[in-house]
Amino acid sequence: MVLICLGLTAMAQAPIITDQFAADPTARVFNNKVYLYPSHDILPPASQRQDWFCMEDYHVFSSENLRDWTDHGVILSQEQVPWGNPKGYSMWAPDCVERDGTYYFYFPNAPREGRGFAVGVATASRPEGPFTCEPEPIKGIMGIDPCVLIDSLASDHQAYIYWSGMGIRAARLKPNMKELDGESRLMEGLPEGFKEGPFAFRRGDWYYLTFPWVRREGGTETLAYAMSHSPLGPWDFKGLIMAEHANGCWTNHHSIVEYRGQWYLFYHHNDLSPNDDKRRSPHIARLYFRPDGTIIEVKPATKPRPDYFSPIGKDAPVAQPDNQGFIRRWLLREPIDHPVQTNLIFSFDYLQQHLSTPPSVKDKRACHALESNTYNVRLFRFAEDVQKPTYRVCFWATTTLVCDEDIPNVRLAAGSNGASVWWLNDEQVLTLESDRRMVADDGMSARLTLKKGRNTLRCAVVNGPGLSDFCVRFVNEKGQPVTNYTITTK
Repeated sequence: MVLICLGLTAMAQAPIITDQFAADPTARVFNNKVYLYPSHDILPPASQRQDWFCMEDYHVFSSENLRDWTDHGVILSQEQVPWGNPKGYSMWAPDCVERDGTYYFYFPNAPREGRGFAVGVATASRPEGPFTCEPEPIKGIMGIDPCVLIDSLASDHQAYIYWSGMGIRAARLKPNMKELDGESRLMEGLPEGFKEGPFAFRRGDWYYLTFPWVRREGGTETLAYAMSHSPLGPWDFKGLIMAEHANGCWTNHHSIVEYRGQWYLFYHHNDLSPNDDKRRSPHIARLYFRPDGTIIEVKPATKPRPDYFSPIGKDAPVAQPDNQGFIRRWLLREPIDHPVQTNLIFSFDYLQQHLSTPPSVKDKRACHALESNTYNVRLFRFAEDVQKPTYRVCFWATTTLVCDEDIPNVRLAAGSNGASVWWLNDEQVLTLESDRRMVADDGMSARLTLKKGRNTLRCAVVNGPGLSDFCVRFVNEKGQPVTNYTITTK
C-alpha cells in the first residue's frame, strides 16, 4: 500500500498519480471515498510492439480529499483471467460499480483464442478487492472500454452497459450484472468521426453519454458529450467537454463523478512522458453545468504556468511585508458566485448591502493559506488553481498582522481590479467603488492605529466581467511603507 501526496494546487497543475503511469481513469464513489480504477501503462517488453499501448494489470487507488491517494496494489492481472491471453498486454480501460454489497469490475482483454477484444467481469466484497474473475467473458460484447450505469433514480434501478467498437453500443444488464438482457443497440445521434471510451451518467432528469472523439481527420481526441431523457438514447449531441491536448497527445479518456456536492472530471495526459503518448497520467478538474444541463468546457492541462502562489505549511515561520510594504500572505476563500454583468453597479450602498459581512465558512477546505509570489494578489489565478470560476465572483481574503507595539497614524493603501471593501479589526476602513483597475495605492483610509498584538485585516473583492486581483500595504504620514510587523494566517 502506497500513499501518494500532492500539494495545494496539484489538482489543477499536476497528475494525481506520479509513481507509475495510469491512464483511462474511472472514478467511483464508494463508502464516502473516491476510488480510481485506471488502466496501467507500462513500458513494453521486448516481445511487444514498442510504439503501442501496453497494459498487463490493474491497480486501484482511493482518496478522501482528492489530493492524497492510496495505492491498494494490483487487483487483477492478465495471468488471472481464465479466458484471456496471458501475454496479450491488452487490459485497457475498466469500470467498477456496486450492487447489493458486491463490487463488479468490468474490463476488456484480448481473448486466449481469436482476435479482437472481449469484456470480462470480476467480483469482490470490497472496492479494493480481492477480485475473482468469471470464467468466461460477457456474451454479446466484442469491444473495449466498458462502462456500467446503474439508474439509481429509476424505480427498477436498471443497469446498462456501454462499450466501444465500430461505434458506441449499449445494452441492458440482467440482475446478475454478468449477462446482457436482450440485444445491444448502436447509440444514435452521435457525431461522425472516431469515438471510443463511453462514460454514461445521470444528473437529474438528464442522461449523459460522454466519449473521446476525433473531430478532424488526422486529429487527436477531444472529450465530447450528448444528452437524452433515455439511457439508451436517441442522443442529442451537445459539443465538447475538453478540447484536444495542446501537445498532440493522441488519446484522452475520462470519467465524471459527483463527490461531496461537487462534480469532477477525471482525464489523462502524457505530461510525465512528453515524448511518449502511450504512457499517460491521470488528472482531475472541477466540472460545472449550465442551468439547462449542458456542460461548461474544461480547459485541458498545458505546460505549467508560473507559480503565482506558494502554499503555507502548518509549521511555516511568520512572514513580513515585502520591501515595498505589500502584504503577500493570505487566507483565501474559494470564490463565491456573484452573477452581475457590469461593475458599474458597485456603488457604496450596493457594497454595504452585499458585502457587509464575510460568509460563514463551515467547510474549512474552502480556505487556503497562501503566499503570493507577486506584490499584487492575483485572485483569478487562485481561482484557476482550485478550478473555480474566475468571472462574476466574489473573493474574501483574511490575514493577521502582529505588532510588538502600537503603530499609530498609519493609512491602509489598497488597489483592486473590481470593487473592494476593507476591514481592520472588524471596522470598515476603506471602500473602493465601481469599475476599478488594479493600481497600487488607488485608495487610502483615514489615519489608523495598528495596535500592539494581533490585528485582523480582511477584504472582499468583487468583479463581474473582469479578472480580480488586489494589492495592499500600510503607509506612514510621509507615504513611506510600514514594515515593522509580522504576518500570519494562524
